[in-house]
Amino acid sequence: MNTRRLSIILVLAFLLSTLQACTPSTDELDEDDEFLEEDSPDFGLDSDRLGTVTIRWYGNNARELRYDDEVYFDKIHQKFPNIEIERYEEFMDDKRLQPTGSDAPWPIDQLTDMLSAHKEPDIIVAYTELIPKLSELGLLSDMEEYVSANKLDLSRFEPAFIEQVRSYSPNSQLLAVPYMRTLHAMSYNKAWFDKAHIPYPTDGMTWEEWMPWAANIKKQYEEMNVGSTLLYAASRGFGYPLLAQQRSASILDADTGKANVTNSDWTAIARIMQLHYGWIHTPFEMYNAIRQLTPFPHKLEYSIDLYESTYKFINSIYGELYLEQSDWDMVSFPTFEDKPGVGPDFAGEVLSVNPNSEHREEAFEVLSYLISDEFQTWNSRIGNGSPLVNPNIHAQFGVENSFYTGKNVRAFFLNHPAEPVKKNAKEPEAEYRMNRLMDGLYNSSASDLSEQLNNWEEQWNTPSDQ
Repeated sequence: MNTRRLSIILVLAFLLSTLQACTPSTDELDEDDEFLEEDSPDFGLDSDRLGTVTIRWYGNNARELRYDDEVYFDKIHQKFPNIEIERYEEFMDDKRLQPTGSDAPWPIDQLTDMLSAHKEPDIIVAYTELIPKLSELGLLSDMEEYVSANKLDLSRFEPAFIEQVRSYSPNSQLLAVPYMRTLHAMSYNKAWFDKAHIPYPTDGMTWEEWMPWAANIKKQYEEMNVGSTLLYAASRGFGYPLLAQQRSASILDADTGKANVTNSDWTAIARIMQLHYGWIHTPFEMYNAIRQLTPFPHKLEYSIDLYESTYKFINSIYGELYLEQSDWDMVSFPTFEDKPGVGPDFAGEVLSVNPNSEHREEAFEVLSYLISDEFQTWNSRIGNGSPLVNPNIHAQFGVENSFYTGKNVRAFFLNHPAEPVKKNAKEPEAEYRMNRLMDGLYNSSASDLSEQLNNWEEQWNTPSDQ
């Protein structure tokens, strides 16, 4: 070894020993890290580094409450062990039992209390109809910013549901994303059809085919004199708004607010309402049905869906809670001949992130999980419709729900949702006033339809002070 090489080795050894002497002990490192953590901002979801993050969850009685709370929120916590959810949910009270004209009937008392206490919600799940009010309060983010940042892929959603959300937004913004899809079908009592020697209904029936079919069922039912143990037809989840959705028909002109119901769309709707009584008309009444709080204004008894019937229209929101038939199956919801394959499905619930949230990143991560293929598959398996277009998710529908065992669940997916229409701000009030007309059409004379629709339109369009 030469002298130059020996000198370099000695210098390196000296420097190494000097660095080791200057290096703090393990205890000193822990103390410094603890100090640094206290001043470190919260950058993300790394629970090992940052500890627990609490986000406020605001739910307006949407479908997540159908699950056992522990199962639902435990599933979120398993995905994000560092996130604790502080839940705030609305509940109906006596003062909100009746619709309030054109005002949204959904309760927001809990939300009002939150804002008064300066407790901004971080993530919001609510009925689609609440979008205008939440937007007015500045609580919904424009989800396009996540699209532009490549954090949200809208092509995964059923296009009609994206447009439905836009139709409720003041300037057609995307202020939320669809969360669940309400599926519709028609159930029938197999035992009764066997007894009456009538063939079962089939998928793909049109309303034009359904009308003489339903009239024949009613005739056979009356002739068999089956008594009070079986109803001719009882559908808690059926009403004229579903037919209006199929036809993309609104009551009012979106720009002028004038009624426009003397047309072929509303005539077709009225003809069906003559044969099947509509017990659920507005979303508010469906809300009341789910909450099981009060009889409806048109005297529907709560227990009526607990009886067996020849056929019923059901949906995925609460059909299994009320359909107490021992031997039943289902077929697709009837469609109009001039609107082939168009059903009344809609995105009943939506998700959004509060732009004022202090934990927007974490809230969006939770939102992203709830609309992920993973969560939506689990959601579908227990019997909830997914707003995504993924056929593999739809194929899993109800496999973990005994209510659908052996049933024709594909009937839920044979139709596609209609294109939504822009609605005037007074449309909810018009829907509520339309209830009385539609109730009166049941078993009425066909010759009266045009006259009744014309009278209703004139009454709406004539100012009360004239």
